[in-house]
Amino acid sequence: MRQETTTARDVKQAAREAAAQVSGEVQKGAQRILSEVKGAGADFAEDRKNDATDYLDDVIGAAKQGTAELDKKGHARTAAFVNETLDRCGAATAHLKRTSPPDLWQEVNDFAQERPIALFGAAFLLGFGATRFLKSSQGGRAHRHSDKRSASLNADPDRRTSEQSASGGHSGSTGSEAAE
Repeated sequence: MRQETTTARDVKQAAREAAAQVSGEVQKGAQRILSEVKGAGADFAEDRKNDATDYLDDVIGAAKQGTAELDKKGHARTAAFVNETLDRCGAATAHLKRTSPPDLWQEVNDFAQERPIALFGAAFLLGFGATRFLKSSQGGRAHRHSDKRSASLNADPDRRTSEQSASGGHSGSTGSEAAE
């Protein structure tokens, strides 16, 4: 019986050691995968940051060409103001280029803690500007679509008449146009 107890203990000990080894391998594998995912995320963030700063450099360069045109046309004060603003934007872009995404995130967090109202105001203005930009770009598309529809209705008088009768005779035209 003593031999069975020793064998059972040996088996138990071997099972514990095997479990510890497997657990260690799983942890190493999980850490390796996590490290790879973090690296891929960091690479993605760095790539997007570089794309954004390249785009900003292009916009700043194009705007500087516009200020040269303003200066040529006698608007030197406006051109100087715009150039100064573009220089500041260029400095901010250069800062973005040399700062890593985690460091940028930390700067935003620090700014938010130091000046929460300013951050809220900046976020509001950014959101408002983005909304206005999106509305204006969609409005242009809708306007072009209605121009095409109007042109096709004017080109096909039968279609215009059938659409007017389908809408109860209200096509949005004035009385003088309907009389034609």
